[in-house]
Amino acid sequence: MQHTENNFHQDSNKRAIDLVNPSRPVVRSRMAIAPSPETVDVHPDGTLLAISTQTPNKEIILVSVKNSVLGQPIEISLRELGIEPDSERFQAGMYVSQVQWHPSGRYLAVNLDYRDQIAFFELQRDRTGNSQLIPWGRPVNVGKDPFSGQFTPDGRFFLTSNWGRNFGERVKTLEQRLPEKRGTVSVIRLAELNTSAVSAQHRVVSTATADISPESLAISPDGTRVVTVNMRGTLFPGNSPRFSRQASLSLMTLDRTSGRLTKLDDYSFEGILPESAAFDASGKYLAVTVYEYFAAKPKGEIELWQVLQAPKPALRLTGYAINLGRGVHQVLVAQ
Repeated sequence: MQHTENNFHQDSNKRAIDLVNPSRPVVRSRMAIAPSPETVDVHPDGTLLAISTQTPNKEIILVSVKNSVLGQPIEISLRELGIEPDSERFQAGMYVSQVQWHPSGRYLAVNLDYRDQIAFFELQRDRTGNSQLIPWGRPVNVGKDPFSGQFTPDGRFFLTSNWGRNFGERVKTLEQRLPEKRGTVSVIRLAELNTSAVSAQHRVVSTATADISPESLAISPDGTRVVTVNMRGTLFPGNSPRFSRQASLSLMTLDRTSGRLTKLDDYSFEGILPESAAFDASGKYLAVTVYEYFAAKPKGEIELWQVLQAPKPALRLTGYAINLGRGVHQVLVAQ
């Protein structure tokens, strides 16, 4: 299972699919959940799913998995977790754009996109296997519109890709909604894992500027490279003054001790709505999704980029791509 966005996936059923034989996948289990699911992440031990939805009072759902069978969903509201509506925010700030498990499996990161915050929760399980979430420290204020994020492989930091969209009530057009300024990436240093839920303090230790409309980011397996995928103006109509044929990737380096994030460069390429990227297991290559292309190109691809190390870190488009048709949105690479 993988991250999906509600704009493209309205199905409120979740399925467990056996991929032992990738050429002949088999549906082992399915279940209905709350409408408008947004994202899903699998617990590191494979026994629990965390799902975010746009359904009020059911913003987070936990689903157990045993022998490829999905259990009954546990529906959790943000209010139960201590997140109260904020009348100053768009839709009262009660929206979760992403959930992701900590590499240890002990904590869950929740992107409170309309509040410009990331909240962390501790997973507790009783002897019967029932699960609940307990607030782990206070929500952390980050950049504007932290739509997506990712833990570093060692679990010490959580990075957010701050898209920067405008959610004001008077926004009526695409031009008003989408940012004209470059987005940012925030680095949150987490409290020590043994810190209690009450005394845990997480804080932003570094921020770097990406490019315009960085919807998502990827972190290399060794935790030293960060790439944001920037849509720029590729989704505007051709007659718009903000239209661009080129999107970009922003390459950054991350100090694994201090959390200092340093921007290196932007790499332009042609394509409409590139929205996701993933490093391979070696960290030497990067897979980038392109939703579709302009004229004389396949409708959608996963492009392969090389991650160069010398004389300094850089990205290079290899020219190799996988044609998957229009609508390529998310990519995950098995490690």
